[in-house]
Amino acid sequence: MELELGKHCTYEPCKRLDFLPFICDHCNQVFCKQHSKPESHDCFHAPATAVSGTTKACSATAHVCSHTGCTKTELFEILCPNCGLNFCLLHRHQEDHSCSVVAENTKKTKPKTKVDAAQGTSFAKSSSVIRGAKNEACAAKVAMMKLKLKADGLHSVPQSERLYYTVKFPQEYKLPDAPLFFSKEWSVGKVIDFTAQKFKLRNENDKPSSKKLLLHSQDGDVLDMCRPLHSLLDVIPSGVTVLTLEYSQSHSHT
Repeated sequence: MELELGKHCTYEPCKRLDFLPFICDHCNQVFCKQHSKPESHDCFHAPATAVSGTTKACSATAHVCSHTGCTKTELFEILCPNCGLNFCLLHRHQEDHSCSVVAENTKKTKPKTKVDAAQGTSFAKSSSVIRGAKNEACAAKVAMMKLKLKADGLHSVPQSERLYYTVKFPQEYKLPDAPLFFSKEWSVGKVIDFTAQKFKLRNENDKPSSKKLLLHSQDGDVLDMCRPLHSLLDVIPSGVTVLTLEYSQSHSHT
């Protein structure tokens, strides 16, 4: 079965197929645009004044857009919930047809004072600081996770005792930075001995006249070889600190 779109004009001499037909207010018959007025289809139900053309034409089934300058029509009503006028799909939103009711309500809204603006700015800054702190904490956790996955060390050290660091080597070896873990009970001297042995670094710390292989904090301070790592956590916190090994003739301890 074929689907017929539109309606045929019921005016006998015409019978034209119209996709936007009009219905006569008087005889309720369907007509094309050309024969929509009572006088154009010789309407018998219309008053004499209607036939003479002094009354309105037949109402159309298409709904005309109320936006100024728009001539588009739709087959169904699209009413604005604020002003109650009908609009096409293009102008159905309040901002698209410059809704007069919404504009009037906006004028009545109390403008922000300088105090309100200042409070808003202060709140925005506070929120930004909070977000920044959360982001930094999150970034630190992610960095620690990555470091733990890559770190190498003495595997007999229990997980609960491990401290994680990124270690830089003396420039003469041209070695890449290494993620390592050590026992919190180890002294700085043992950390140096272990790392030197693992990466085959020259270590003559037991010879008085030789250059010493020293471990430096991220701020450049030399760490005391006798101190255990757990006593230096306020200076070299685990997970976020880069330690540097360098040779030096004289030094002062931290």
